[in-house]
Amino acid sequence: MKCKKVQDMIKTDYIDGELDASLKSRIDEHLRICPECRRFEEALREGTVDPLKKAELMQPSEAVWENIRAAIEEERTRTFPAISISALRDLFIFRKPKLAIVAAFLLAVIITFFSVRYYVSQNALEGYLQEQVEFLDLLGNGNGVFDLEDIDIGIPGEEYLL
Repeated sequence: MKCKKVQDMIKTDYIDGELDASLKSRIDEHLRICPECRRFEEALREGTVDPLKKAELMQPSEAVWENIRAAIEEERTRTFPAISISALRDLFIFRKPKLAIVAAFLLAVIITFFSVRYYVSQNALEGYLQEQVEFLDLLGNGNGVFDLEDIDIGIPGEEYLL
């Protein structure tokens, strides 16, 4: 194995003991024959791993725990303030009346546009359906008989042909 790759492995999985057995044995073999990598591993272990293993577990003082308990208890007992009339009034007062007027106008225009569009589309559909019913009734002449004389499609030469 190359030293660069071994040193990268030492910095990560080897030093943490998370390598599989075959890779660990290959790195151990490399460390036996390569003094530079062996020094790197020893320096890393002495500089970072051993001090962390020797560090004491710090416990917060009892005063810190009391402050935490008090904060939790205070949050549990906190009630939400009732909404007053003045708070509601402040909520609906517009600080910039020009902006409110423009927004209301735009909202009215948009609502009108979609309402008219819906109404026109409804009328157009009703008109189309009415035309179709009249045409079918004309074709059938009310009694199911087809008569070419009753059909007027608006072509000037139709009188000549009929």
